Amino acid sequence: PDKDADGEEQFMLYATHEKVLGLVQLPLDGNPNKCMGLIAHPGQISAISVDYAGKYAFTCGGSDLSVNQWLIDRDPVAAASLLGGQGVEPFVRLLEGGEQGEFFSDMKDYFYYSQIRSQDENTTKSRTLDGTIPVSELPYLMCGLGYFPTQLEIQNMKNEVKYSKYSDTGEYVDRICFEDLVKLYVNHRPVFAVGPQQIQQAFEAMQRHESKGPLPKGQLLDLLTKHGESMAVEEIEQCFQMLVGESFHNTLRDDEVDAGEFAQGILGLGDMQDSEEGDEEMGEDGEPFDSSAVPYDGASTMLDQ
Repeated sequence: PDKDADGEEQFMLYATHEKVLGLVQLPLDGNPNKCMGLIAHPGQISAISVDYAGKYAFTCGGSDLSVNQWLIDRDPVAAASLLGGQGVEPFVRLLEGGEQGEFFSDMKDYFYYSQIRSQDENTTKSRTLDGTIPVSELPYLMCGLGYFPTQLEIQNMKNEVKYSKYSDTGEYVDRICFEDLVKLYVNHRPVFAVGPQQIQQAFEAMQRHESKGPLPKGQLLDLLTKHGESMAVEEIEQCFQMLVGESFHNTLRDDEVDAGEFAQGILGLGDMQDSEEGDEEMGEDGEPFDSSAVPYDGASTMLDQ
């Protein structure tokens, strides 16, 4: 629950494997304004603990041979959460272009179309759009937004929606509104887009300990149909028809498949890598901007040693 028996806001203390100790306001919904972190140790944090009253935190380091005591101040985190906006507002700011951007406008269009699609887009009967869609539409919406989740990731998103209110009402949730879609996308989208380098790494993983180079076409087909989230041959053929307009065997005429050619010629990922290289941030002196060199200004007032 987000509040305790006395009606006060609930918080969770966390620590990463190295350096960072922080505080998060519950519930864990992905709102970036509800959390903070600071450097607690120069290296490993081997353990953390909280006193019975929830007023002090204790951290145990590693090679620094130190144990630190921290005063927990929850007010700055709660204030930052309020100042950051309510509802979906903090999540919209994390989208490219924000609320006025083209991407957010596309999200609204896709959501509206999903409402129609879920009620049979070809029917002549009148529809009643209630501002929600069934969770079964989630995979199509995510793909339309440029995020292509695996079957496991799809199931995780569906379960997150299904049990989102179960502890409060004892009922399952099978429909989502637009705000839920924005939160799901922001919380589940990958940090980095898939590019040719990731395809190359996947090909190398499929070759295991064999010499690096092109992958035999038969081995690629065998791996796609029998391992991991396996695909039926018909599904593979359908994907190739949509991607290049030809079948698997007509597209891959050679006996071996090169990772670079597969990424660029079939998946069309070459331009993506070029654009990422061209979009490298530049500093005031014209040199590439190194974000790791920016000093971290943690909210030290929230946890004072």
